Amino acid sequence: MALLVHATALLAARPTKIEAEDPSVRREAVRRERAAILRTVEGDVASGRTTLGEALVRLGWLDHAEEDLALDSAERERAIATYRAMLDDVRARVARGEAIAQAIVAAVERDGRAGRYKRIHPRLADALARGGGNCVAISTLAASLAYDAGRRDASMRVYYNHVAPEVDGFSFGMVARCHGAGVRVDARDLLNAYGTARATGDTEPFTFPKTDDVCDDPGDVFREVTLSATDAPPLPALPPYPGGPRARLAAIAAASAPDENTCRRRNIMEEYDGDVEALGPDGRTLGGVGFAAAGALDLEGHASSAACFERRLAALPEHADAEPLVLALGDAAMAAEAAARVFAQAGEIDVAREYDRRLAEHRARAGAPLERVIGALGDTGADAGAAVAGAGRLVALGEGGRTAMLLASERHRGYWELANLMTRPSSQLGAIRRWGDKPIDVQLDVVDTLPCASETFLAQLGEAPIPEARRLERACKARARVEQLAQRRPSESDVACALDRAIAAERGDDLAEAIVVRRLAARCRTPEFVADAKRWAASKSEATAYAVERRLAASVEPR
Repeated sequence: MALLVHATALLAARPTKIEAEDPSVRREAVRRERAAILRTVEGDVASGRTTLGEALVRLGWLDHAEEDLALDSAERERAIATYRAMLDDVRARVARGEAIAQAIVAAVERDGRAGRYKRIHPRLADALARGGGNCVAISTLAASLAYDAGRRDASMRVYYNHVAPEVDGFSFGMVARCHGAGVRVDARDLLNAYGTARATGDTEPFTFPKTDDVCDDPGDVFREVTLSATDAPPLPALPPYPGGPRARLAAIAAASAPDENTCRRRNIMEEYDGDVEALGPDGRTLGGVGFAAAGALDLEGHASSAACFERRLAALPEHADAEPLVLALGDAAMAAEAAARVFAQAGEIDVAREYDRRLAEHRARAGAPLERVIGALGDTGADAGAAVAGAGRLVALGEGGRTAMLLASERHRGYWELANLMTRPSSQLGAIRRWGDKPIDVQLDVVDTLPCASETFLAQLGEAPIPEARRLERACKARARVEQLAQRRPSESDVACALDRAIAAERGDDLAEAIVVRRLAARCRTPEFVADAKRWAASKSEATAYAVERRLAASVEPR
């Protein structure tokens, strides 16, 4: 108990938030407390006066307190209580005859917090107090639990880009994509590795030995409990590679990069409550409809999507041309932005912050190549075909991305770019104005793509102080009304496909009427409906008639 009494006495001598007027004084108080603990901690753990895990929690909390001087000691106590509970669970399971590795997996899974997501927290203290940790924190947890449960052979395997726990040769499923054995670090040496890190200015929790052994993917996906009850050995060691492990990782990324169809781009309708994707008969996106999406947050799906685009980005050559680099950064930024949103909605604020940090990195990296792409898009004689075709993927790259999208929309029909820009308040007004200047077929395609069933989006339109927004709002509401007709029972299908009745509420507004006709054409596939729609089109302008007849051409069912 010497460490516990010692630490308690130190904490009693000052307020729990390490409060002082001068930040330098507060930091010095943290450093003194760390030094005092380090003087006795090795002997205290060896003699059983405290546990390895609890000692590492206390030291890790001090690291965090040094960075965040307002950090409350309640976080430390919560982390300690969580670790003690898990250790008691492990010991009880081992006493009943369970294998140590299985007992650790079960105890961590039962707690459901520390190993729940693979997060940004490298310290055990933060992982226990806030839930989740990266590979260092998760490995520290497993190795400490094993050591404190009596397994003095507990260790960690250190790779160039990954860390995994090891007990009796069992790695908790965390080395299946690693090449070679890495370097073994005994759990009892973690205190020395911690002290070395603090003495040398290492920003990581521990200073680990260097190794060239790499892992294909360190598991940078936020998912359920990271520690697995099943295991697989590491892959065969790779031969030496020119340029060292960093170059090796780049080569691995290039060789295993996802293809164009592997990474999922999240639909912009997912930015809004109560909207799901609907597809037309030709397989194209028609936009959002007014009922709740099942599993709308889809945390694992968003995390997987973000990781996939980051792997594709990492696989690009070091000196990639501006166009492919910008498009890859746009995909990664859009995926990170969406992931930040859904994790924040789920209350996983730390994960959301990490994705927000990655989003900022992608935007910063895109600055220079975006300027080159914007220059090519502004030069009508320049070849910018890929950027024009993929400009909708740049919406999350900030002002430069929006500029590129608007320039691209001027070089082709540009409905997807405008729809994306309309869903973000920072670019909404400009996009709506440009929409008002587009031909009616482009205007209709934009309305088809927007989340018109979303109260959030309609409220944004209602606040936009420009006449084009009123016209767009009427068109969106017309689309929402016709979607409600589509949800009628089959016995009412004839009523739902009665064109005159369907457009009665939109009389006098050619755009709103055209929206109704086009949307009904996606499902009212009878010669009678097509005949009524063609009569309607004959009474309108040539541009309006053409925009509707393109959709009607694929609507007649064969007899």
